[in-house]
This record gives sequence, C-alpha cells and structure tokens, in this order.
Amino acid sequence: MNAASALLPVGTMLRLRPEGNTEYIDFMGSCGMECCQVCRLSEDYLNGGSENSKSQELLECLAKYSIRPVSVFLCYKNRSAGNGLVTPELRTGRFTFAFRQMLWAKRNGIPWIACHAGVFPKPDCPEYRCFVNDMQEFADFAADLGQSFLFETGPETLQNIEHL
Repeated sequence: MNAASALLPVGTMLRLRPEGNTEYIDFMGSCGMECCQVCRLSEDYLNGGSENSKSQELLECLAKYSIRPVSVFLCYKNRSAGNGLVTPELRTGRFTFAFRQMLWAKRNGIPWIACHAGVFPKPDCPEYRCFVNDMQEFADFAADLGQSFLFETGPETLQNIEHL
C-alpha cells in the first residue's frame, strides 16, 4: 500500500500497558475506531515470534472490533535519557530495539513505522552527516521489509533539515 495514496479511517494511538489493554480496546471499539497506531511494544510482545501470547491476545482483541493496527510508533528502552535516535551514545541500542519492533510489525502486516527522531544535529556539526547516514540506513531497513518509515523531529528550523 502506498502511504501517499492511502486514506485511513478514524483511529487513535494505542499505548500498550503492562496491566492489559482489553478495557481500552473495548472503549476504542465502542467509539467506532477502525484503526490504531500501536505504541510501547515491550519485550513481552517482541519475544517468542508468532507464538507470543501477548501479541496474539492484542491482535485478537483488536480483531474483535475490526480495529486494524496500521502503524507502530517506536519506543525505546531507557526513555528517561530522552526521545529519539539522535544521541550517538544511545543510537545503536535504540536502533536494535527499533529493528525488533519493525520485525514484529512486519510479522503482523503493519505497513507504517513511525518514531520521534529527536532534534537533528545542525548541518555544520560533525555528527550531522553520521546521523543522516544512519537515518538513511533505518529507512532502507524499513523499505527492505516493505514498510514506510515516518518520523517526527524536534523543534527544527528549515536550515537544520533542508539537506536531508
């Protein structure tokens, strides 16, 4: 499906909770939601492949109301260290965890991957080119999986992003 030509019905973000999601999904169904963006995929969902009971439970609950998960909004371990993929010290670990979430999405037919990339380094900063190259690899990985990669940044000026 081409992201630019697809029209999505009304949906919402589904922030997965450790204590369970059934009550919120029931509410989404009663409101007539038809799609959702899944957020906060934890190890409980990522481990175990297609036999994972947490994933099966989630997808069955969504299917009960014909709510289609259309995107995964990437989350990261150690969120207290800030949002996004920008921090060089955290990038490798965050990319690895993000790739696992993308594979989960692929297994479950979810075509869009979204994330908060963080505030881009300034173009004259040595880290800028490295970040742009890493983001390109990230987008290439999504494309290899047949997914579209969508990202938010942090307040950015046009000068910071015009070279992408």
